[in-house]
Amino acid sequence: LKTLIHIIPTLGSGGAENVLTRLVELKKQKNLKQYILTTQGTPNDFNHEKVNKFCTVLHWVDNKSRVKEIFKENPNTKIVGWMYKGITWAHGLSFVYGHRSQKIVWNIRHSDFGPKEYYQKILLYVFGLGTRLLNPKIIYCSHRSKEGHEKAFFSSANQSVIVNRL
Repeated sequence: LKTLIHIIPTLGSGGAENVLTRLVELKKQKNLKQYILTTQGTPNDFNHEKVNKFCTVLHWVDNKSRVKEIFKENPNTKIVGWMYKGITWAHGLSFVYGHRSQKIVWNIRHSDFGPKEYYQKILLYVFGLGTRLLNPKIIYCSHRSKEGHEKAFFSSANQSVIVNRL
């Protein structure tokens, strides 16, 4: 593996964004070429300057053609979809611009939805069934998160837990 593409909604100040920032720094030390694609982010995002020191950051709105090139130029790359929006984008971009040999890793944080968040709960089960069809590698931030997702029919194959502190 020579290249890694991370897809995340924004680089704001949140749990996943902070973990990604730390991970990018660690992977840079191993001479791995990395890209971060934000689907809704801007250069003003909280973690943008931090990660921009270690890898190329592309915001979809401003860099559509460059993102297409990166997907086409890296047929054997791994793509990490951070949270559900990132996972959805990873599959979509890989399908449209990428190659079948690209491996998509699902990086899932907590999915604790309130009692009235019916739409989110339904989508959680849809994603759970999707894991049974796609059989992706899934990374959870905690054992509690893993257990909660398995209750929503997430596949128990190809899972690992990497706690937030890496």
